[in-house]
Amino acid sequence: MSFGKTAVLFFSRTLNDEYGAGSFGLNRKGFSNLYKFFINKALKTVEETGLPLIEAYSNQQVGDTFSERLMSSLKSVSDKGFERVIIIGNDAPQLSVGDILSAKTALDEGLNVLGKDKRGGVYLIGLDLKTFNSAPLRAIQWHSSHVYRQLSEVLGDVYELSEIYDINRIADLKSLLNVQGTLTLGIRRFLKFVITFQHKVSRTHLIINFFIFEDHLDRGPPHPAL
Repeated sequence: MSFGKTAVLFFSRTLNDEYGAGSFGLNRKGFSNLYKFFINKALKTVEETGLPLIEAYSNQQVGDTFSERLMSSLKSVSDKGFERVIIIGNDAPQLSVGDILSAKTALDEGLNVLGKDKRGGVYLIGLDLKTFNSAPLRAIQWHSSHVYRQLSEVLGDVYELSEIYDINRIADLKSLLNVQGTLTLGIRRFLKFVITFQHKVSRTHLIINFFIFEDHLDRGPPHPAL
C-alpha cells in the first residue's frame, strides 16, 4: 500500500521523561492529565491531515544525544520509503492542520520548512530526506534560543510558517491564553484550570512544604525544541 512520499514524525518524550524534565508545579496526576492533553492534541491534528504518522518516543529513540536520536529517527522514516518528513513535538497546541498541510505543500515544491516559536526555537521542521545534509544538524544547539537561527543558516532558503508559542512553563500557558482566536473554548477552559490549580499548589507548597509537589515551575525544551 502506498502512503505517498511525506510522513509526519512525532518526536516526543515519554510521560516519565517529561515529568522528570519539569512538572509545571503539578503533582504526578495533574501533570499526567496535561501531558495527555498535549499528546492527544498533536496526534489528533496530524490525524486530521490524512498524512501517515510515525511516533518516536524517548524510550524508542536511539542515541546518546538529541542530535543522534533525531538523526536515527529520520533514518527510520527514510527506511520506510518516505522521501519527505514533517517533524513536530508535543508542546505547540496552536499547531493546526493548515500548518502541517502548508508544510507538505512547500516540501512538494522543493522547499524545506521551519515553524518558529516565540523563544527562538522551532515547533515544526520540514525536510526533504533525499537532499538534506545531516552533518550540520548535529551541531545545532537544540536546547537553546538559537535553534531557529542556526537551522535557517543550515537549511538556506526555507518556507516559514507563522510564529506561535511553545509551552515550557506556566508563563507560556498564560501568554497563550492572551492570544485570541487560536484555541477552542474547551482547550482554553482546560488550560485555565491547569493555571489555577498550579497556582493553588505552589502557594500550598511554599506554606506547608508538601513533598508531593514540585517547587520549580520551568521544564526543559521538549523534543525537539519544536
